[in-house]
Amino acid sequence: MTIDLNGKTVGPGSPAFTINADDITILGPGKIDGGGGGGSGIVVNASADNFILDGVQVTGWANGIELAGDVTSFKIWSNWIHTNSQNGLLVDAGGRPSRHRHHRG
Repeated sequence: MTIDLNGKTVGPGSPAFTINADDITILGPGKIDGGGGGGSGIVVNASADNFILDGVQVTGWANGIELAGDVTSFKIWSNWIHTNSQNGLLVDAGGRPSRHRHHRG
């Protein structure tokens, strides 16, 4: 399934997207804006494999993108993930978070 943002802004409201199924794509251009609130912009739950984020700006969350468990084939490219107060990308596999900020690529 493809969610085409078509230049629109989504948010705030935590999370803007919760991914529970395989083969989901969020396609930009577009913006996922938390407005400076808490929570995560996108939560990809365990076993939601082959998630793709392409051409999207993710800004203003506590965590821009959260991988909540084992996920196979997670692809992000041509995105701008910035000004998230805690993490640009939070990887929480087995309770061991890996914290990174300001990912671009």
